[in-house]
Amino acid sequence: SVDRNEARTPQRFIHATVSGQALEPNITLLTKLNILLHINSLVMKFDFSIGGYFDSQFRVVLKDDELHFFISQFPFSIEMEEPTHIVFIKKDILCNDLIQFLNNIKWKRKYESEILDGTQWILVFENHNKVMKCYGNNSFPEEFENFINLIKKIMVKHNISNDVL
Repeated sequence: SVDRNEARTPQRFIHATVSGQALEPNITLLTKLNILLHINSLVMKFDFSIGGYFDSQFRVVLKDDELHFFISQFPFSIEMEEPTHIVFIKKDILCNDLIQFLNNIKWKRKYESEILDGTQWILVFENHNKVMKCYGNNSFPEEFENFINLIKKIMVKHNISNDVL
């Protein structure tokens, strides 16, 4: 338990380590940003795709410190295509927002509808906090639109057309 008086004391310092190295007690804004970037680097897997039969296709995959976007107005085999855009994300605050969002959501493994044709999606996210694998068939979790909007913000920042999302 935390002593309430101690938590309110302005002289209280934050002690943290990044990659096993102790940080000085007075953490600057830049150091806090570096901690966020370290958290960003701990994402082991991110793969999201959405599309439909005879519809546009969208996929974004994390590879090292890059987001690889695969975007098509037509159905295609993503495994055989080169990415349409590659974004370096190591210092991207919007990516940290996306990671924080993914760490905080609690989605079911599957979302399905009685409708056969339409939109299918798959999300795989793994990091030091969470392993999440879920998919949907014409059905979406409550926060899905917020998730899509976070991806769109990254795309807008990097001048990637988001017509298919």
